[in-house]
Amino acid sequence: MLYPSFALACGQSLPPSTTGAACTLQRQSWPLDALRTFSLRMAMHGLSVSTTLMQGDPRYALEQLRQAQALPDEPLRDLACGLIGALEQRCTDLRCGA
Repeated sequence: MLYPSFALACGQSLPPSTTGAACTLQRQSWPLDALRTFSLRMAMHGLSVSTTLMQGDPRYALEQLRQAQALPDEPLRDLACGLIGALEQRCTDLRCGA
């Protein structure tokens, strides 16, 4: 399950979770420009982010977004909040972060 406290810190609400074994991702709904910007801003802090893994591995994506939330970079934190919303939309099963 995606971490409710993390999503709520971004001012978002989580829909009721469903049960299931895996998270099915829909690549077409990932905002690629925002993802590229996210990767570049993380690099400004010395952190390398794989855009390929961000698109294909929801656990990896969630961990990177959580790291961004801890950095002293307000535009990056705002971008991470937007991307956590995109991650939620991409998952047909919200248990993908568990």
